[in-house]
Amino acid sequence: VPLPEEEGSTYVRPAAGHVLPAAAHPLVFDWRDGDLL
Repeated sequence: VPLPEEEGSTYVRPAAGHVLPAAAHPLVFDWRDGDLL
């Protein structure tokens, strides 16, 4: 679920030798146990 207060807080860098996908593609994050930022 996108949260407005977190908009613009994620930065994406390409891995060596790869290009970034188009900005129109959604990012998907898995839930992980542990500390929250």
